[in-house]
Amino acid sequence: MFFHVIVLSALVVVTVAFHVGQPTKNTVADAKDQEQRFIQCWESESGELRLSQPIYELCSYMPDPFDDNIIHVNGVDPESDDYSNVMALFDSTVTGHAMLQVCLQEAFQFHTQSHPSQTSLRCLCKRSGCNLSKPMPQNFKYNSLPMPDIY
Repeated sequence: MFFHVIVLSALVVVTVAFHVGQPTKNTVADAKDQEQRFIQCWESESGELRLSQPIYELCSYMPDPFDDNIIHVNGVDPESDDYSNVMALFDSTVTGHAMLQVCLQEAFQFHTQSHPSQTSLRCLCKRSGCNLSKPMPQNFKYNSLPMPDIY
């Protein structure tokens, strides 16, 4: 009996501390609803994952190029690069269609030409909480659904 009370108490604390509600719309409707809004992005500061204020147009999800178990997530500063081509991909005017993520494989030459280039994969998304810090297959599955209501 004592064990059941402790487990039940722990579940109540977890439920009260962070509530994720069931989405009320499908994935396309969710994406269309959020395409003109500022969104919240997962960010990792000092190793602690937190959801930002709704100040971004894009969120970034980037697996570490050397360790697939490390995922870098953040909100995207629009001044850090020219994102006009990426933003155009999200502006779908086709009824019943929405872009969920745009993933780019990039190469950078940090040293002389005789050294190999460093490559990375970066996915950009445009819905609140879309850059969940989970391995790639889980990230794709998560983004195929409407984003949960987080409050």
